[in-house]
Amino acid sequence: MRQQLGRLSVVQNGVRDARDDYAPQALQCGDCGTVFLWPRMNRKTQHRFYDTNAQVNRTHGQSFD
Repeated sequence: MRQQLGRLSVVQNGVRDARDDYAPQALQCGDCGTVFLWPRMNRKTQHRFYDTNAQVNRTHGQSFD
């Protein structure tokens, strides 16, 4: 059962790439159905996540080409 937050509902309380400095929820708009992460990454967290290839390393391991 999804938790309602006004016109938004919580689809997932955590995501695969959650970290100590960024642990968003997946929310869904009750009007259009769009699913998005909240809160958004701030610029510093975003750079650290993408500059270190965290999304690749956590999915494929260190040996991914």
